[in-house]
Amino acid sequence: MALPDVILQIQDGALGQTPASVANVHTKIGVCSAGIVGTVYSFSDIGAAQAALGQGPLVDAIAHALAVAGGPVYALPVNPSTYGTNGSQTHTGPGTGTVTAGLATATPISLKISTGGANGTAQFQVSLNGGAYAAPVTIAVGAFAYVVPGTLTTVTFAAAQTWVLNDVYAVNTDGTVVLTGSGPAASNVTHTDSPLDAYSVVITITTSGGLGAGAFTYSVDGGNSTSAQISIPSGAGKYAIPNTGIVLTFAGTFTAGDTYSWTTTSASFSTTDLTNAMTTLLGNVAEWGFVHVVGVWSNAAAAATAATALDTQMSTAQTASRFVFGIIECPTSESDSTVGTAFATFVSTRVMVCAGDVAALSPINGRVLRRNCAWIVATHLAGIQAGEDAGFVGSRTPIKNVVSLYRDEQKTQFLDALRFTTMRTIPGRAGFYITNGNMMAPGGSDFNLVQRRRVMDVACRLTRQAELPYLNGSMRVSPSTGYIDERDAQQFEARVNAQLKAGVVSTGDASSSSVVVNRSTNILSTSNLPVTVRVVPLSYMKTITTNIGFSNPALSV
Repeated sequence: MALPDVILQIQDGALGQTPASVANVHTKIGVCSAGIVGTVYSFSDIGAAQAALGQGPLVDAIAHALAVAGGPVYALPVNPSTYGTNGSQTHTGPGTGTVTAGLATATPISLKISTGGANGTAQFQVSLNGGAYAAPVTIAVGAFAYVVPGTLTTVTFAAAQTWVLNDVYAVNTDGTVVLTGSGPAASNVTHTDSPLDAYSVVITITTSGGLGAGAFTYSVDGGNSTSAQISIPSGAGKYAIPNTGIVLTFAGTFTAGDTYSWTTTSASFSTTDLTNAMTTLLGNVAEWGFVHVVGVWSNAAAAATAATALDTQMSTAQTASRFVFGIIECPTSESDSTVGTAFATFVSTRVMVCAGDVAALSPINGRVLRRNCAWIVATHLAGIQAGEDAGFVGSRTPIKNVVSLYRDEQKTQFLDALRFTTMRTIPGRAGFYITNGNMMAPGGSDFNLVQRRRVMDVACRLTRQAELPYLNGSMRVSPSTGYIDERDAQQFEARVNAQLKAGVVSTGDASSSSVVVNRSTNILSTSNLPVTVRVVPLSYMKTITTNIGFSNPALSV
């Protein structure tokens, strides 16, 4: 028999404290020049994101979110299975000189032969920007292509060669490959590269002359920001625009005032790459409220295919009790009608599709680049309450870093009615606004607006967390009915509803909430406790009808 004593049992959960909400925490999936594909990163600082991920759309999108809404922002680099390209060039002016746009690595790469021999035996190691060499990689039989980690460059070792130990092949930012050693010539190591982002390049000749005599400036954002004057290189005439992957080759004699302009596309990814990234993300323990897939698809049909793939992943997440939604970018290079047709049969209560581009001011370098409005929408959602309408004109978190709209729903009213999320201007009011935070929900759905999706997701998380402590627990039953004892039913209802009230009602995201335990179920036989939870949402004023006119006091006497 135990000795007499006082035994204390410490109760937890009596204060009704609510778990921190992750509604404003989001993840971005996209292409960057560094980082490790398939790795989930967390950032609260723009500099840290640049240091880890380099350059590219993913990094700039993270910067937009951090500059406006703060962190953390999760990021997952996706496999860039298709490299970007330089577009066709437009030359304006009387000059005869030529500027040829090429691509190269944006980071110097050294390939050191660490095991000599033929293809299939030889090995090499990679160093980036003079850093330490990585683990050896075997040069396979035949022409061997290798995606250099931390870059948007693929190097290819030629077939049927005998590689020499300690030879180093330097792949330079001007596109040249230089051999230090005695093995196969540098021409046996080639490379393919991608621009680091989608640029609008303008080369302006500022001083007439040939190689080594003339001068130029460059802009990668369509002339919104311009470099200092640079001498046209002598010799081979090559100039690598820093941190872009673009290499210029000048030839001939140039005339001041001439311009050479073109656009680039950034590296992109497939729906398979997206699915793989989402599988990784959903397998990670990080908690977040929504995911923004950073990257414009080739056309609306491709965007619809990606949206379908994302919807499948959202369903998988819900099955695993992860209540989240996703944002897809849709290009509007085609007609509005074509865009609408591509999504006519697509429905999802967990996918938002953003259509229309904006001129977005980069928080990193001040460049003004063309971006899908999803960049602005995702950033805005991360900065507002879950229950706030994305298009609320009087928001305390106004839209920032938008210079202009390429597509204004106010002027072209079409896609909003087809469930796309767009942006608009408002006559008589400065600034730019989200038209509606539309989800691709079917007609009649409660989740046609993103704020309702977000509030319900918060409510689901809160309810699950409040109910989990009861799992496998015991409940008293009435000796007369066999149904749940009223005392336990009320205690359960009070605890769960306290969490809901604290997490969505007191925060101003919902009007009220209720929790009702079914009191007429034979829980002794079923071991199942039926519960009904209801959240009364906020109402949103989509139109304001006002009767206005003059009043004559004398006539009202």
